[in-house]
Amino acid sequence: MTAEQLAILAREIEVADPIDWGMLPVQEEKAYLEMSKQVLDIMRQYNPADRQTVALASVVKLLVENFVLNVKLMEQSTR
Repeated sequence: MTAEQLAILAREIEVADPIDWGMLPVQEEKAYLEMSKQVLDIMRQYNPADRQTVALASVVKLLVENFVLNVKLMEQSTR
């Protein structure tokens, strides 16, 4: 899989939970492509038998980070 293909798949998933790109000083396509390159580089460091476990652990970490960020944003908006 190429970084471009991974970026396209990730952007398709965003439809279910869109990001407000208007408030960010980053271009959507560039962000997805750069992150896709990084993910592929990281995954190449692991042997194929471990890649699924690493991918699942990464998803969990990202979900926790997103949860914490959302909690912080909600706390700021109620002040």
